[in-house]
Amino acid sequence: MSFKQTVLGAALLCGLSGCTDATKISTDQITPVTWQFNLMFDGELDGAWEYNIEAAEDEQFHIFGGTTWTSQSITESESLYVAREGWMPLSLDVEGDFSGTMLAADINWAGAHVTGHITVTPVEADAHITQIDIVQDAPVYERTAFFAAMRGMALTPGDDFTLTWFNVHADGLEDVTVRVGEVTEMTVPAGTFEVMPVEIVAPSVTNVVYVTTAMPRDVVRVDVVGMPMVFELAAVALP
Repeated sequence: MSFKQTVLGAALLCGLSGCTDATKISTDQITPVTWQFNLMFDGELDGAWEYNIEAAEDEQFHIFGGTTWTSQSITESESLYVAREGWMPLSLDVEGDFSGTMLAADINWAGAHVTGHITVTPVEADAHITQIDIVQDAPVYERTAFFAAMRGMALTPGDDFTLTWFNVHADGLEDVTVRVGEVTEMTVPAGTFEVMPVEIVAPSVTNVVYVTTAMPRDVVRVDVVGMPMVFELAAVALP
């Protein structure tokens, strides 16, 4: 919602503030999985989020995210392909209905060159189309794929780094700060887990993502900072 053991040839991905071991991604750890979350709003069950990672052809991963927010009449689905080598985004398709305002996006990457369009159609109004034609400096991330990247990312408490990702809800690129907190224990409907809080601060939204300490990591909970909205892991399904 709106809201990679192959270690990229042992290379480091470098954020805006330089290189850090925290951004190493072991793609062998990114095994297929489906996470099912309860969307809790103001303490009440108010929807669901499903996030699926599967291996695709030609050394790619397919990532799918589908969200339903019942009381707000919001649904959204995101389908993304990324390359196993380098975790480079390849294509992104988004469809959303935000209380009658429709969102459609078709984004493609040719290396760091990002092109495509984002169409927003308000209720009883003409569509507004944003054309995307930008170059994204390495490392290349896409927001939807970052949850999957954390499944194999070498995160440890105290890590603090920056990066740039593409966010369809921001109509382009955002500079993002990532900070990893201390290990704690957390209970959600899917069980009790040893987790680390990963604070992700972006201009459009701030999330705290609780991921398991053991790899391949599972996302256990996602808090939307500034809103009484929490996504809690309800079930984990492996192929």
